This record gives sequence, C-alpha cells and structure tokens, in this order.
Amino acid sequence: RRLLDRCTGSVVIPGVETCVVLSIAGYYSILYARLNRGTGWRQRARHPGSLASFRLVYPLIISAITVAAIASFWHIGPRLESSPVLVVIGGAVAVAGTVLFSKAVNALADSYSPCFDMRMPSNVVTTGPYRFVRHPIYVANALVGLGILLMSMSLVVPVSVAAVCVYYALAARSEERFCEQNVPGYLAYAARTGRVFPR
Repeated sequence: RRLLDRCTGSVVIPGVETCVVLSIAGYYSILYARLNRGTGWRQRARHPGSLASFRLVYPLIISAITVAAIASFWHIGPRLESSPVLVVIGGAVAVAGTVLFSKAVNALADSYSPCFDMRMPSNVVTTGPYRFVRHPIYVANALVGLGILLMSMSLVVPVSVAAVCVYYALAARSEERFCEQNVPGYLAYAARTGRVFPR
C-alpha cells in the first residue's frame, strides 16, 4: 500500500512487515501441526498438571496477535507510533525467537509434548538450548511476541503476549514440580541451569 508517513512525508510500504509476521505464523502453524500429529508423546503417562484450558485459549491468542499486528502495519486499530528502527529490531528479535524455537524442538525430539497436554518426559534433555535454560520454547515464543510488538506497536499485542506468558509461567512451574519428583537427574540439571535466563 502507499500511505503517507506523517513524520517524513515518505511513502511507507508495510508489505515486508506483513510478510515477516505471516511467514513466522505459517512456520509455527506447520511445525506445531506436525508435532501435535505425532503419536510418540501421547504414549507416555499424562502429566497431572496439564493446562487443558490452554488448548482452547492458545490458538485464539496467537490469532489475535497476528491479526492485530498486521492491522497495525496498515494503521488499523489502536497503536503507538513506530519507527523503521523499531521495525528492524523487532523483526530481528522475532526471527531470533523463531530460530531458538526450532533448535529447542529439535533438541527435545521424542521428549516433546505440548504444555496443554504434558506427558512424562522420557529423559532429561541437556542438549541444544536446554544446556543453558530449562524452558527455551517458552523463551522463544516470548521473544517472537516481543519482536512482533516492537514491529507493530499495536496495543492489542502486549495484552495477548502477557496472557500467553501467564500460561507459560504456570506450565513451567507445574512441569518442574513434576520432573523434580519423577525424573531422575532433573534436580541436578535444574541446579545448573536457569528457568528462562542462563546462569
């Protein structure tokens, strides 16, 4: 589109930002669909602390983030003023989060299970990003949300990202309590790694 930038009078083309967000959303959708189609994690014992409500809420929140961000690129909906610098920084943060997510999923391999239907892990994963933090997938998704927020400056995005982070915090605590009691070696692993920040 061609919209006049109020500050500089230049023509702003939000197509790049839109493509970045749609590419990330598409990648996540395909990867999550592939992961959740797998049957390996379903064969393990169910984690008693699974967040069943997250199964329904999560797609709605992610859809809200995507739609609000794209609408904001086209100056639709509540937003703050953005800048090319914020767009570039936000794009870099979102891509970095996507890369971290991919590496964390690859490291988990057969130990993966969705946080809304958590299952007993087959072992303690200490490779890839799990060498440094215990919940790199949650960190990665939060980074993607932060990046999209910086790109769009939509006022809807931070509310949605905050809601996801609340669920992640609840899931992380539940997972850790369960693993401490049931997974050999987890206490030692937890002692040398940070929950979301490397030690």
